[in-house]
Amino acid sequence: MDIQTRKIKVVQEFLTIENEETVSRFERLLRKERNSKFKPMGLLELSQRIDQSMEDSKNNKLTEVDDLISEIEQWR
Repeated sequence: MDIQTRKIKVVQEFLTIENEETVSRFERLLRKERNSKFKPMGLLELSQRIDQSMEDSKNNKLTEVDDLISEIEQWR
């Protein structure tokens, strides 16, 4: 099934929804997807990040896993 056919089927199914909360959740999902502009990195950027990570490791610029977990738990 091609993408256009799939989109038409989704729209048709959406038009049958009567639940306000379901429509609201779908709207939030669409906004979230539209706002997330994921762009894969190229080989040059990947290589630069690897080089930087290796340099950070040599210079002891690392965060221990336990420290990172503790920091993340404080975000909540």
